[in-house]
Amino acid sequence: MHRADWAHFVEGPEADPEDVQQLSPLAGRLETFDAETTLLPGLDARPVPGHTPGSTIYVVSSGSQRLLLIGDVLHTPAEVTDSGWEAVMDVDNIAAKRVRAELIEATADSPDLIGAAHFPFGHVITVDGGHQFRFLQ
Repeated sequence: MHRADWAHFVEGPEADPEDVQQLSPLAGRLETFDAETTLLPGLDARPVPGHTPGSTIYVVSSGSQRLLLIGDVLHTPAEVTDSGWEAVMDVDNIAAKRVRAELIEATADSPDLIGAAHFPFGHVITVDGGHQFRFLQ
């Protein structure tokens, strides 16, 4: 877990008491990180603050194949098509929009598979000069 998320959700002044109660028992057993790091061979953590202070994309790789587990970086495929969409739950809307735009540009038309928290896995594609999310079939 990113150190900034631990601070925000467990130690911060606005931490939800329920989150604190559920997460606090992990304090002695959880390793946090604060920069891009390799957790295991083929599993990298890439911090992308915006949705939360420690929002992270986990990249699972094998050879040239990559799966990007993006969590809440994208909440809906509509954010791929319309960059004006904003999630009300983003802690930092400006940073979250920037991260979304960078992710979309970096993965458009690539073989990278995107795994989001709220919709099926798929790919970012370019159609008529814009971007769309195509679900796996």
